[in-house]
Amino acid sequence: MWTAGARARTFLVAGMAAVLLVIAVAALLVAQGTAGTTRTAADVRATRGIALLVAIGVELPGLTPSAIAGGLPPAAARQLDGAVQRGRAEGLVDDLVIWDRAGRVVYSSVERAQGTQPKKVPELVAALAGHSVTRTDSHEIDPVSGKPTGVLEALDPLTDKRGVVYGAIEADLSLKPINAAATRSLQRNVLFVVGGAALVGLLLLPLWIRLARAQAREWVPGRRRTVRAIREALDRGEIELVFQPQIEPDSRRVDAVEALVRWRRNGELVLPDQFLPAVEASALMRRLTDRVLDLALAQLADWRRAGIAVRVSVNLSATDVADKMLPQRIATKLDVHRVAGQHLTVEVTETAVFEDAEQANLVLTALDELGIDIALDDFGTGHGSISRLHALGVFSEVKIDRSFVSDTRHRSRTYLMAMVGFGLSLGLRVVAEGVEDSETLAILTALNCDLAQGYLISRPLEAEAMTTWLTTVHPAVPFERALAESYRASTGWDPR
Repeated sequence: MWTAGARARTFLVAGMAAVLLVIAVAALLVAQGTAGTTRTAADVRATRGIALLVAIGVELPGLTPSAIAGGLPPAAARQLDGAVQRGRAEGLVDDLVIWDRAGRVVYSSVERAQGTQPKKVPELVAALAGHSVTRTDSHEIDPVSGKPTGVLEALDPLTDKRGVVYGAIEADLSLKPINAAATRSLQRNVLFVVGGAALVGLLLLPLWIRLARAQAREWVPGRRRTVRAIREALDRGEIELVFQPQIEPDSRRVDAVEALVRWRRNGELVLPDQFLPAVEASALMRRLTDRVLDLALAQLADWRRAGIAVRVSVNLSATDVADKMLPQRIATKLDVHRVAGQHLTVEVTETAVFEDAEQANLVLTALDELGIDIALDDFGTGHGSISRLHALGVFSEVKIDRSFVSDTRHRSRTYLMAMVGFGLSLGLRVVAEGVEDSETLAILTALNCDLAQGYLISRPLEAEAMTTWLTTVHPAVPFERALAESYRASTGWDPR
């Protein structure tokens, strides 16, 4: 079996691997999500013709409103020719055309048509109205390779500081630098996501280490390992019992104790919810039940020989209730420990009973014939109807679930009153578990509930400590009796 340190290291490594996997998946998703949108975003940015030309390396002279309105000076035109030639040589730009506000061509790298006023196409009309327009020509041929490369035709309005349009510019741009810009943007996005996720992982590393350490302390092995560990625990005698008393609320007299299974692992007692689900689904459940019964009956025999007259209750699982050999095994154990069946109570839940009601009825009836009391545990939380419970007819006790007992809200108190009254009306012994304060105990006293169990009375104790507790007098508190009488008077409750 792994040590706590090894488990912590494994948990930490697995957690960091999971973080790295999340980072990789996030990067992939970003790449896939932005691959289709980055090109579109670049196209949109390309409509800002002048800005894009400058960004990809084509330097243009100042196209001021006065320069456009009065016609470009020859020096400015020569500067534009040189810029376009350099742009063509570097594969950045193919053609450049500039119009004034009236749609007159003031510069063209295609043909010397300064001063002409060609027919306005829709794209030009839109640009002169202040709108940016872009259009991709996928049939443009690369003059070097002769292959289609595509050209982005971008028309952009020229505006002054006040936003007034004084002209327009059209640039036929090569898609190669635009695609390169899109690729760089994609890389930046991926690096941003990966770097951000890595930073978050580093910031959370101390917390992750603390979780790993907590996991090592509270580690419970997987289902198969749990079954194997419990099998080894049974061999080494590490399955033990603790006991919690059940008292009469009014007199504080101890009537019974419930035996609760624990696994002593590394010197500490492990609660059953950490291992029972795995064991119940395996063939080991029968052996575990036998161990619990032997320990409970042996302790019961010791107490009765010492003059401590109490009953002991033991929990049975759905697997136990479906085992037709269970009554015979319990009868044998009663004989071995010299304990009468009437001193033993077995507790079963509604769920366990109704998984196979017919088989459960046979087993529970056989136990009832041995004089063993049958208690319906967690009453009120299952799915059994009253008619189905009545049909079994083997129960002598109902245990009201703690969720109805410990809840102090008025609605829950109403449910509690109804369930106590229901059990008493059927002649059943009613046990309320989960009693944690004096007010609840006083209310149970007023309701004439037979027995109470909970942390107010005692926490589950190991056998030696429970023996000491049982031999100590626990008188009723006058305050609780007065509170019970007050509650009984205010509600008029008298079920008997």
